[in-house]
Amino acid sequence: MAIQCGWTAYYESRYGEAEAQFRELLGSGTDPLDAVWGLSAVVRAQGRPAEAALLIRRAQRDRAGEPTLDRELGYVAYEQERFGDAAEIFAALVERDPGRSSITDRRWQAASLRMAKNYKQALEKLDEARAIGDHPDLDLERGWLAYVQHKYQRAADLFRAAGVNGALPDRFVPPSSRRSSAWIMSAPPRRRRLPRR
Repeated sequence: MAIQCGWTAYYESRYGEAEAQFRELLGSGTDPLDAVWGLSAVVRAQGRPAEAALLIRRAQRDRAGEPTLDRELGYVAYEQERFGDAAEIFAALVERDPGRSSITDRRWQAASLRMAKNYKQALEKLDEARAIGDHPDLDLERGWLAYVQHKYQRAADLFRAAGVNGALPDRFVPPSSRRSSAWIMSAPPRRRRLPRR
């Protein structure tokens, strides 16, 4: 199936191939939701968030309120460092579906609030998500929250609890922190402090 081939290529970082698969699906006359979602993720991964936003907004004309498209628009806002907008998008998603599926949305709302330096609200959203269920991304986000507050040992412990045993993959790392993620994970416990930016 073409959609699976596109996602496989995406997860293997073969973005050109993934983009071609998703574009072909868009032109095939089938339901475009998965193709738009996949194409948006691919162009974002290639550093083209404005193009991703355009794709999503076009698709929203026919499917206003579609959670998958709204979520993707939240990711775009986050990558464009429009953290307040991203937090609002994820908050709206949580409000529409406050159950288990909102764990991811609360995590991204918390990440957006963290990047906007609203640490207390970010922690509240993570606590709300934890009350619904457990997910490794919650420890990952708690790790970033500790990191930006200069609690480096706590951050490293939380990253390890999330299953990170080396450099963090770029898709989990805020753009402004990508150079230092490998450093924190390789630092001996309690001996080194990360340089301040």
